[in-house]
Amino acid sequence: MKSSIALLFAAALFTSAPILQAEEATAERKAAADKLLRVMKVDEGMKSAFDQMTEMQKATIAQQVEKPEEREKALRAAEAATGPLREELAWEKVGGMFVEIYAEVFTKEELEALVKFYESPSGQKFVEKQPQLQAATMQRMQALMMEVMPKIQARVQAELTPPATEPAKAGDAATPAAE
Repeated sequence: MKSSIALLFAAALFTSAPILQAEEATAERKAAADKLLRVMKVDEGMKSAFDQMTEMQKATIAQQVEKPEEREKALRAAEAATGPLREELAWEKVGGMFVEIYAEVFTKEELEALVKFYESPSGQKFVEKQPQLQAATMQRMQALMMEVMPKIQARVQAELTPPATEPAKAGDAATPAAE
């Protein structure tokens, strides 16, 4: 009986050891992921992206809405939409999620190598230029979308519009064949 209990205890200890090691590895990866995200200044990048998006919305509204009262209304509507997004996607709320994702996707070694790169002068230059990259990308994507939107709208409209039926012409009606 004692040997059965000892064997059961040993088996439980042996099978739980990998689980404990996995949790430690995950904690190590989370720490490495957190460091990487701090070195990459992801929190600042998110704020910068929201700021750029807000400015682009304002510019688009100013360009497309002529009447001042309608422009003000559109600006308020845009702020009403982006305000909650900015609040809900604040780094304080989503930072932990980012850490989890990076820790799940990358190994500890990969995270450490990325940290090493981003701490280097080249990595810091990349981080420093990230807002410029985002702004240029957003501008070009917005221009592309302005080109594509009429095509999309036309296709959607075509799908939503029922096919036109041609009125029957005189003599087109099926007449019984002469026998």
